[in-house]
Amino acid sequence: MSNQSGTGQVSSALLLLVGLLAGFIGGYAISHRGASPAASALDAVATAGNCPYELAPADRDILEGFKCPAVICSDLLLDCHCEVAHQIKQTVKQLLSEGKSPEEVRSEVRAQYNLKT
Repeated sequence: MSNQSGTGQVSSALLLLVGLLAGFIGGYAISHRGASPAASALDAVATAGNCPYELAPADRDILEGFKCPAVICSDLLLDCHCEVAHQIKQTVKQLLSEGKSPEEVRSEVRAQYNLKT
C-alpha cells in the first residue's frame, strides 16, 4: 500500500510541474505576441540606451528610411536591434572610420545588404 502512496505523490508532483511549465510558456507567448524572442531581448537592451551598435545622431541619416532586411523583423533599420541590424550598423561605423563620406557609406551599405525603403 505504501508503494501506491509514493506513486500518487510522484504523479501529483509531475502534474504540478507540467502545470507550472504550461503557465510559464503561455504567459511568455501572450506577452511576446508578434515579436521574436531574440528581437524582444535585444529591444530591452536597446531601450535602456546601452546598445553599442547605435549610430551617432549625425550618422543616423545614412540608414534613414531603410527597412531591416532580416527575415525575423519588419522594423525600420534604425529602430531594429536584431543581429543583422547590428551587423549593418557596425559596417556603417567601419566605413565611416575609413574616411568614406556619408553618401558613399549609404550607397555601399544599400548595395551590400540589398536594403529597401
